[in-house]
Amino acid sequence: MERRDRTQRRERESERERRERRESREKRGESEREERVRKGARRETGERERWREEIGHRGERERAREKEEREEKVERKEERGERREGWKGSEERDGREGGMERRDRTQRRERESERERRERRESREKRGESEREERVRKGARRETGERERWREEIGHRGERERAREKEEREEKVERKEERAREKRGLERERGERRKRGRDGEKR
Repeated sequence: MERRDRTQRRERESERERRERRESREKRGESEREERVRKGARRETGERERWREEIGHRGERERAREKEEREEKVERKEERGERREGWKGSEERDGREGGMERRDRTQRRERESERERRERRESREKRGESEREERVRKGARRETGERERWREEIGHRGERERAREKEEREEKVERKEERAREKRGLERERGERRKRGRDGEKR
């Protein structure tokens, strides 16, 4: 029941937040996108960092970070969308060639990502490890700073974006696994305490 109450309270709060944000947007006469852009600009000035430091609780920090990541992803997506609109205009000027070129590029990217997936699967099979084990191993390797070097080597902006999104996904998975490990540890500890208590009663 307590958990249900907590969930309902959270839903009410997030509903209220959404309503307040909508009202504040209407007052300012701005769209959701404009609000995001404005908040993004404010965040750039370091307000986000200060806000994150003020939040003491670990779970809230995690949620705040995930929310930021989601917002940044949306902003990047919109940015890419605007760039794509720009390409469309140039294609109309250049005739049909641009559209064909873009289709070729997309197909090449799809073939490359298909090849990458196949190579990763084969490499996993050789090592006899699961996807999760591969992620953990790669995560450990990344900790040594290999990820930073790799990111610097990739010069193309679009590839950097994809690499960043991939990293964020992997980090999210790692955080999830870490939380699960912590939870398992606590449960084990509780179990051991109960067991010690029972052993004491027997004596």
